[in-house]
Amino acid sequence: MMNTPMNRQILFMFIMLFSMSFISKIDFEHDATKRMYLFIIYGVSQGLTLLIAGLIYLRIKAKNEKGLIHIKNTGIVANAQAAVDKDNAENEVTTFTIMEYDMSKVKQMAGNTLLTVALSCFLYYKFGIIKPLAVQSIFAIKGILDQPLVSIHLLGKPATGDLARPFKANNFLAPKEESVTDKEVKRMEKKKN
Repeated sequence: MMNTPMNRQILFMFIMLFSMSFISKIDFEHDATKRMYLFIIYGVSQGLTLLIAGLIYLRIKAKNEKGLIHIKNTGIVANAQAAVDKDNAENEVTTFTIMEYDMSKVKQMAGNTLLTVALSCFLYYKFGIIKPLAVQSIFAIKGILDQPLVSIHLLGKPATGDLARPFKANNFLAPKEESVTDKEVKRMEKKKN
């Protein structure tokens, strides 16, 4: 079986189905020991995600890659913004150094983790809903394994193919980023003037 993104998604779907059926059989509400173990597992998974984000941050700072990448945002969010702005021209192109781009992605990774922790804690303390903690523990590990920054900066894989910048968005609502060549950027600038 080939290790393609689609195969990984299908495998993760089956793992989640199995995990959800297993989680639904565990009584977290009435068994304090099981609840304590869940809190520990949840804390470790989220803490591991933040620790890895910190390590990646340090590696990015140490590498200090100055190569330039040009990115054009497309997709649902960018198209909606263009419609609001009445801008039918091509989407705006943003230029980043590789370091700036990777830093923005690692900050996004840490921010998403903190948002998930805040939401899960709110659901538990306000409404007593505890099963999302178990699910988020699994999603945290999956997020680490799927993160291109982990593959590039911690595992030392080259940033080519599926790991090429800009990274593909896992969320259909996230802006789709397309790489733009230097030649296309110059052509767009001439077209504007």
